[in-house]
Amino acid sequence: MAEKLKLDLSLVLPNVADERDACVGRLTRLLQAEGLGKAHLIHEDGSARLCLHYDPQRFSVSRVRKLVKAAGAKLGNRFHHESLRIDGRSPAILRIYRYRKQEK
Repeated sequence: MAEKLKLDLSLVLPNVADERDACVGRLTRLLQAEGLGKAHLIHEDGSARLCLHYDPQRFSVSRVRKLVKAAGAKLGNRFHHESLRIDGRSPAILRIYRYRKQEK
């Protein structure tokens, strides 16, 4: 029977401010490629948590934690995240504005 381990996403990917970031999907795919049964996000107490399903016959809790830490570090080293605010607008709004402005 599978066990579950829940970890705060902000601890695994500290530089990712939005749970919809592509690195969250990359993280879950990396962990599943390592042999974990399932890796997905859940919401508890107003925060996003990584829920990991694993076979305790194959992985100890400490091994799962090490895999998560290594995968988070790998993504953190490969992808740089920045968030900028300009004139009080969010980056997403600015991207849409620039795109629409180019259409005119």
